[in-house]
Amino acid sequence: PGPMLPPGLTTPLVATTTTGSGATLDSVPTDFQPGAYADLQAPLPATTTTVSVSPTSATFGSSVTYKATVTSTGGTPTGGSVTFTTGGATLCTATLSSSGTASCTATTAPVGTDTVTGTYSGDADFHGSLGTATVTVAGLATTTTVSTTPTSATVGTSVTYSATVMGSGGGTPTGTVTFTTGGTTLCTATLTSSGTGSCTVSNAPVGTDTVTGTYSGDADFAASSGTATLTVSQASTTTSTSGGAVVFAYLVVAVAELVYFGLLDGGPRGQTIGKRLLGIATRDAHTGGQVGFGRALLRRFVFYALFWLFFIPGVVNVLSPLWDRRRQAWHDKLVATEVIRVR
Repeated sequence: PGPMLPPGLTTPLVATTTTGSGATLDSVPTDFQPGAYADLQAPLPATTTTVSVSPTSATFGSSVTYKATVTSTGGTPTGGSVTFTTGGATLCTATLSSSGTASCTATTAPVGTDTVTGTYSGDADFHGSLGTATVTVAGLATTTTVSTTPTSATVGTSVTYSATVMGSGGGTPTGTVTFTTGGTTLCTATLTSSGTGSCTVSNAPVGTDTVTGTYSGDADFAASSGTATLTVSQASTTTSTSGGAVVFAYLVVAVAELVYFGLLDGGPRGQTIGKRLLGIATRDAHTGGQVGFGRALLRRFVFYALFWLFFIPGVVNVLSPLWDRRRQAWHDKLVATEVIRVR
């Protein structure tokens, strides 16, 4: 004959005994005898736990109610408790009511999209089970105020960027503030215990820069940003005037020399200091008289021009009296003058 089963059972059951050995049976053995397993028990009914949250979106620190409904085909579970957790942290625990529901309210849900797990413990009559729901928790609102010191700078000079982050609902925000302009990061500052942060760099671009300070947010506070304006100008350039000064000085000397020769060569004696020492004088080539200031000045100007503009003709001009019949240089011929010996 087949194995003997407890009264009312027609097929073997998977069960756990509570007899002396406390052994767990995977199946009823084929040689089952009622006397040997008198306290063999039927398995507990399975349960289903449905979890909900209210509201489904909240701000950090505000109240959220977590509710679980436990059902079973074997009846309504009324014992045990449901523990609500997220990310390994316990939010709250509630005892199952006579209607198979449990709820509790807590304010500790962390910022982010939280998966809330409700775990039913089970009782003497029903197996445990669990269910999940989602709650979105936003950080507390913050306000970020940004400033720059100085507000106007020259490219390449140091600028200090500062931010003050204020949080709503009390408490002090932590984290970092990143300062950017035109998509370029300037620097990043860590907030102090007073909610302020600053950093100093010299990389701001030329122009009117809109500096944005972006607060990163933390476990309790939401991100935010603020702006300030910084004007960065090109560095002033210093133009060297040494070259211009030399040219100016040279022109002054040249003009003074022209006037000198104009006055003395064109004067009544027609002699500069050098000509007087040599016993020669400048005279009109036709009359032998006084040359005058204008022609004497022009004579010297042509002399210099031949050297300044045409060096080789200038040299030939100086040497030309050696072969000229009247011993005239080219500049003498141009203004009709000649140099004669007066002693």
